[in-house]
Amino acid sequence: AEITPSPTADEERYIELRYEYTVPLGCEEVEVRLQGVEAAADTYWDDVILLGANRKQLPLPAWIEVPEDIVHVGSFPSGSGGPDSYTFKMEETDWREWPYWKPSRRDPRAATPFHLFLDPAPMERMYVVAWRRFPALTGDADSTVADETAVLAGARVYLRQQLAEGAVLNPDPTVLAGLLATQAADEAAWHKATARTGSAPVTRIRGLRKYSKR
Repeated sequence: AEITPSPTADEERYIELRYEYTVPLGCEEVEVRLQGVEAAADTYWDDVILLGANRKQLPLPAWIEVPEDIVHVGSFPSGSGGPDSYTFKMEETDWREWPYWKPSRRDPRAATPFHLFLDPAPMERMYVVAWRRFPALTGDADSTVADETAVLAGARVYLRQQLAEGAVLNPDPTVLAGLLATQAADEAAWHKATARTGSAPVTRIRGLRKYSKR
């Protein structure tokens, strides 16, 4: 069965398209189709989210291995109404933290064993910011899908930690001077990484959390 009416938007900019519908009786699967209404239309889509009404339990991404990796849960509330029905302007609201959540474990054998329990149930699309593990880099030619700024920041922090530990055992003035000279650059790399990865780097390189608390 086709769920109607189909929401549409005709804008030369990014806009939020939001629509509430009722699943037909007996329906077991919902398929979302996104298309341009013109033959030569160029359309760009992102963050397609189906959020059940009054749903309090949502599955976490499979790459979250332990609940302690969750850093933030929140949303970007809808902006003011757009020019068409069911449309809302973007970039009018800032990130809003959602404090009413806790992780829950449903089935350790499942592909997504952890769920997020939200009470009260949210009305906005929810996002999770969490630490993400990537395979360790063992050689100079290795590649990774981790954010480049986070990898560079983590490497700088790791090297700084090793130099600092060595300076404690052998307080070499040259090493201490080098640590002070690169401190500003290290902090700049750290802030750039956190800004690009949603306030918490996606990598979990040794020393990052310790550095972030200083």
